[in-house]
Amino acid sequence: MAIKKDRKNYDKCYREKHPSTVKASNEKWKQTHLNYNKNYYQKNRKSILTRSKKYYWKNKEKINDYHKKLYEQNTEQIKKQTRQYYENHKEHCRTRISQYFKTPKGKTTRMRRYNKRRNFDFIPLNSFHEGDEFHHTDEVYGIWMPKKAHRSIYHSVTKNINMDEINAMAFNYINIGGN
Repeated sequence: MAIKKDRKNYDKCYREKHPSTVKASNEKWKQTHLNYNKNYYQKNRKSILTRSKKYYWKNKEKINDYHKKLYEQNTEQIKKQTRQYYENHKEHCRTRISQYFKTPKGKTTRMRRYNKRRNFDFIPLNSFHEGDEFHHTDEVYGIWMPKKAHRSIYHSVTKNINMDEINAMAFNYINIGGN
């Protein structure tokens, strides 16, 4: 153990006394080992990923706190970089966004945004299925029901027009197995 400490101190002193030599040595190593990190990662990809996942799950709160703190400290810079990335990669971003909004999670997110704008809450009483549309039974709760059935009766939650009929149809849909 004493030998390691002596070696560390010696190395530190040497780096401080000979910075140009150390820099040249580092540059030479980089040139001879250009693809070292890339090759190492490719060879050990699985073990690196499993190690990273294990570390993440053990230290999830610590990592999230670190990221929150980092975001708070650099909010403006991060927003600026995000805007710049979007400007440079508009087509790619738009295709990714449109793909996301076609997924069930994306559809739910879009509904949440839309309902927030209308001052409605979004608490679904059943799960989403392909081809469903969200029907608000009131300003808070709603039911996913088939689009054709939802549009078959004109209704308005805010004006309370035909709400009894459409709600009866929606709850009937849940009761017969529409989840």
